[in-house]
Amino acid sequence: MARAAGVDGVHLAAGSDTAEARAIIGSGLVGASVHTISEAAALAPPEVDYALAGPAYATVSKPGYGPALGAAGIAAIARACRVPVLAIGGIAVAAVLELIQAGAGGIAVMGSLMRASEVATEAMRLLAALADAQARGPKRSTTS
Repeated sequence: MARAAGVDGVHLAAGSDTAEARAIIGSGLVGASVHTISEAAALAPPEVDYALAGPAYATVSKPGYGPALGAAGIAAIARACRVPVLAIGGIAVAAVLELIQAGAGGIAVMGSLMRASEVATEAMRLLAALADAQARGPKRSTTS
């Protein structure tokens, strides 16, 4: 379907065949969802360009994807993963810094925008929080 549609990339469910997707998409963007450390560790470039890890927090948008990972779970997935990790699930403005400091390269949101009375304002708040968090960078471990 992706080839027929002429898309520039695909996002796959956890456990999907990333090698087959890469063969079909070629140099296009290939991403995959992960919910566990073992799923994250299994992803590797050049087959996959990014991972979408979640749910970071409890979310009503997509229930049933497992328990909330929290910042500690996102951090563990980011350490295990060989591609950039984006956090998804239950993300509010106040959580963005914590997730970036945990090692997420970015965030993906749906519910917070869908439930916002002022979508543009909420989007701007999320983008500002993300820019601030990325400027601060990941929290450095103090243990060796």
